[in-house]
Amino acid sequence: GWVTVVVGDEESNTERFNQYNPILLTDYDEYKPQGTYRTSGLTESGGSRNLTLAGYYFGFSEANIEIFIGDTECPLVDGSLGEVSAESLGLESTDVTISKITCIIPAGTGANNQVELYRSGLSTFVNTEAGDEYIYLDYAYPAIDTLSPPNVTTTGGNVTIKGDNFGTDLKKAAVYLGSVELDVQSADYDHGNMVVNVPEGEGQAKKLYVTVDSQTTVLDPNSGETETITYQPPTVDSLSVTTLTTKGGDVTVTGSN
Repeated sequence: GWVTVVVGDEESNTERFNQYNPILLTDYDEYKPQGTYRTSGLTESGGSRNLTLAGYYFGFSEANIEIFIGDTECPLVDGSLGEVSAESLGLESTDVTISKITCIIPAGTGANNQVELYRSGLSTFVNTEAGDEYIYLDYAYPAIDTLSPPNVTTTGGNVTIKGDNFGTDLKKAAVYLGSVELDVQSADYDHGNMVVNVPEGEGQAKKLYVTVDSQTTVLDPNSGETETITYQPPTVDSLSVTTLTTKGGDVTVTGSN
């Protein structure tokens, strides 16, 4: 841009200045996402998890910085903007300040959520031609702990799936029993709970597919290590007759499934 100083009626000459986009360092594990994150963004004990980024041209005002993970803002930790010494990173000293800042991981879903840092509206600069890389954050695949009930009658019914990493956006979830899509209920849907409606049907156990934001977990009854949703086997309550003549005859079977 260009800058001119005006004092009263006097105006200075105009000089050009460079306003650089922020640049993130991508070669240091301590300044990148670590593994995968629960869709709640929390630890198993319910505490928050943080992400610290380092790089150049962050500026000197925390108020001018925003960090986004995908489309979701990552709230800054107050007072976390600071400097990193080049020596601690194994770099030669430079006139450009290396900064770091920390944010609190928000709830989210899916893999390859791009991490972006903005300074006064200027987005992160990534020179891919020079081999620079983007930073991505992955949320964990859905985890299934229990199915209640694990079986339904042949007329169908609701099953509660408890686990983790379901997110909170019902539109991003899909559940299939074999090739049949199950209706995911809006009531009580959250990171660790979902209710699905199983339509009428019959037959042996089929694979259960639980997908959240394109990440799919499969329960395979043929693996011998897990159970899935099944239909109850037929039950005979009574027979209209229990003996027949040698000529045969009709028998009415009363029962269910």
